[in-house]
Amino acid sequence: MRALNSLRIALLTCALLSSTSLASAAPQKNDEMLANQIAKQVRNYVFYTIYDDVQGSVHDGVVTLSGKVTMPYKASDIGDLVARVPGVREVDNRISTLPVSTFDDVRQRSPIRKTANE
Repeated sequence: MRALNSLRIALLTCALLSSTSLASAAPQKNDEMLANQIAKQVRNYVFYTIYDDVQGSVHDGVVTLSGKVTMPYKASDIGDLVARVPGVREVDNRISTLPVSTFDDVRQRSPIRKTANE
């Protein structure tokens, strides 16, 4: 009888330990799946260019976005896209905007000058 009780206790202990490890693995697995869905949303964002750089991390459904984009509206658009992904509880949007390059202004005016001089 003692051996049977010891066996029951041992089995119960094993069951509890395995359920605890499964429970702690489940959120991590969910966060990985959520991160993959978020990455897909960001990659499929219509205005995302090679000059934009966005990173993200997920912890218990809370998403932290960081990086830089070329236009301010992109940061808010990406934050809104991520917030609509099922399973996201909260979004901490730390995406900043890159400064405007003076080279862009020179490059844009160059064709105008050429046309005006012709």
